[in-house]
Amino acid sequence: MKIELNKIPIREVIAGYKNSAEEGVTAYNGKLNIRPKYQREFVYKEKQQNAIKLEAEIKELMMDEDVTKKFGIYPFVLTRQEKFLNIRAFTDKMKREAYERQKGICKKCKKYFEIEEMEADHIKPWHEGGKTVSGNCQMLCKDCNRRKSGK
Repeated sequence: MKIELNKIPIREVIAGYKNSAEEGVTAYNGKLNIRPKYQREFVYKEKQQNAIKLEAEIKELMMDEDVTKKFGIYPFVLTRQEKFLNIRAFTDKMKREAYERQKGICKKCKKYFEIEEMEADHIKPWHEGGKTVSGNCQMLCKDCNRRKSGK
C-alpha cells in the first residue's frame, strides 16, 4: 500500500474548528492536534483510557528534568506508581542546607538526629507539582520518612 501526501489548505482544516477531545481535535500550546479514533481509545486493565490526555501527560513528563528514568513514563501514566519514574533525588548540598536550616530536628517527630540518620523529603510532593529544589526539601528521620511514604 502506497501512502501519498495530500496537501490540505489550513483554512479547510480549521473551518468550523471547536475543541473536542471526544472527536480527537484539541488545541494546546498554539498547535492543533487531530487524532484518528484508534489513537484516542484504548483499554488498559479493563479501564478506558483517553489517549489524547495520556499523550499530553507523556509529553510533559518527557520534558520534566526531575524525571531521570524516561522509559518509566509509560508504566507510570498507566499505573500512577512513581517508582517507575525515578524522580531526581536531592543533592547532598540541598540535604545539608535543609539539615542546617532545621538544626538537625526532624520535621515530623521534632527529635534531633545526625544528618546520616535522616533522609531528604519533598515538602510539596513531586506528584502534586513539587520540584526537587532546596526550598522544597525537608529532612525527616528515617523512621518518620518511611511511615510517611508507606515503605
